[in-house]
This record gives sequence, structure tokens and C-alpha cells, in this order.
Amino acid sequence: MKLKSEVDMEEKGSYIARTEGAVVVDYETSKFFEANEAGAILLKNLKKETTIEALADIIYAEFEVDKETALKDVKEFVSKLEKLGLIEE
Repeated sequence: MKLKSEVDMEEKGSYIARTEGAVVVDYETSKFFEANEAGAILLKNLKKETTIEALADIIYAEFEVDKETALKDVKEFVSKLEKLGLIEE
């Protein structure tokens, strides 16, 4: 799975919003979305083909969470992206 070609993301610093993260735009629908720091890391890695397990490993390594929590959180995030039509298999 990966982000659709019509979707782009740009990382943002804390000067734009309350925390670091990313802004995502779907050029097909002209909708904008905001993601927190963990979401930005996931989106950055979704620019190329990847798996839920690989994304969970990244979150596990980057943040102080156990592997089960990382996997659950990644599945939830990817599910939201799927519902918004932002990723392709």
C-alpha cells in the first residue's frame, strides 16, 4: 500500500500549528488534512510501497510504545486513510 499519486504531504514545524506533524492535500478532491508527528512519520513512509507491519516497526522504534500498541495504532491510522481514499493497495 502507499499514498495515491494525487495525494501529497508536507511536514510542518510547530510554528504552523500546535505541534509538529504534516499537512496532507488530496488534489483530486481539494481537501486538506492535518496529522500529528506520528502521522507525519507514517505518511512519509507511505510515499513508497510498504506494509502495516513495517509501519508499526517504525512507530515502535521511534516512540515509547510496545509493539502491540504500535500495530493497533498503525492499523487505525491506515483505516482512516483508506476511508478518506488517500491510499491505494
